[in-house]
Amino acid sequence: MVEYEDINQLTGADTKYSILTGVINGMAYEMDGFINAYTAKYKQLNVILTGGNASRFEKALKNSIFVHPNIVLWGLKTILDYNNEE
Repeated sequence: MVEYEDINQLTGADTKYSILTGVINGMAYEMDGFINAYTAKYKQLNVILTGGNASRFEKALKNSIFVHPNIVLWGLKTILDYNNEE
């Protein structure tokens, strides 16, 4: 089991960092690939990355993205606030 650490490396010098760089870089490259494919099809694409770990990939991705870790909760609160004003 490897605990997450912020890293900015292409490869690791030991087993722990090799696992971390492989997982983190692999996920970032995969997300960039999907974003590139969708951007080719939809020119005005806005990408929103959400979830508790979304901010970990904000700098790792080469594409322009918007990160909001709690967008669902933010949206629900916005709806609640709107309904309370009525």
